[in-house]
Amino acid sequence: MSKQVRLGQYYTSREIADFMVGLSRAPTAAKVIEPGYGEGVFIDSLVSSGCKNIFGYDIDPYNYELVKNKTKFPTKVKPKLACQSFLDVPVDSRPSLIIGNPPYVKWSRLDKRTKATLQNDFWKSYTNG
Repeated sequence: MSKQVRLGQYYTSREIADFMVGLSRAPTAAKVIEPGYGEGVFIDSLVSSGCKNIFGYDIDPYNYELVKNKTKFPTKVKPKLACQSFLDVPVDSRPSLIIGNPPYVKWSRLDKRTKATLQNDFWKSYTNG
């Protein structure tokens, strides 16, 4: 099975990312989370729109290196990127905005650990098969 199918990687165009970011009314200093940044189009769009407090998560090490090494980020705006599952991030404060294109994976293709995480009390109320 391909990595794209296994991880549910279907990337968003820059035009769609710009449109979605443009719909946000979050202040530029607000905490923004991109829970599956892929190739970084939402990260790029958020930076271009003036967001300064961006947190991104992706489980693919290739995507992490790709986005981490982008050179077009202004020095004052350095998104905080992690190569980890957003599902494993402790919920310590509410962000003003969570934006992105979630992975599209059939339940039957999820690994046992991810299924267990999605079935815990917190995530169970936010997911459906």
